[in-house]
Amino acid sequence: MAKSERRSGRMGEGLRRELAVGAGASRKIWVYYRLMTEMALCRAVDSYLVYLTEFLSLIFRASPESLRSGEEVRLDFVLAHSSRAGLIKAIIDRKIN
Repeated sequence: MAKSERRSGRMGEGLRRELAVGAGASRKIWVYYRLMTEMALCRAVDSYLVYLTEFLSLIFRASPESLRSGEEVRLDFVLAHSSRAGLIKAIIDRKIN
C-alpha cells in the first residue's frame, strides 16, 4: 500500500483481508493512524493552552499593576469581593478566560 493511501485512510483489498484474518498489531495501527495523530495533536494543543493560561496567571499575580487599562469595572463586581486579593484574582481570571 502506498504512503498516500495510508495517509488518506483508504485501505487496499489485501489489507482488508489481512485485518479480517488477523494481521499483526503494527498493520492494524495504520488503519487508525490518522485518528491517533489527530488525537495526539489535540492533546498537545490543549496542554499548551493550559500552560499559557497558568503562566499568564502567574505573571499577573506577581505584578498586578500590569492589569491596568482603561476598561471600566462595574461597582457591583468590585463590591462582591471582600478583599483586595480576591478582587485581583477575579480580575485576572476574567482577563485570562
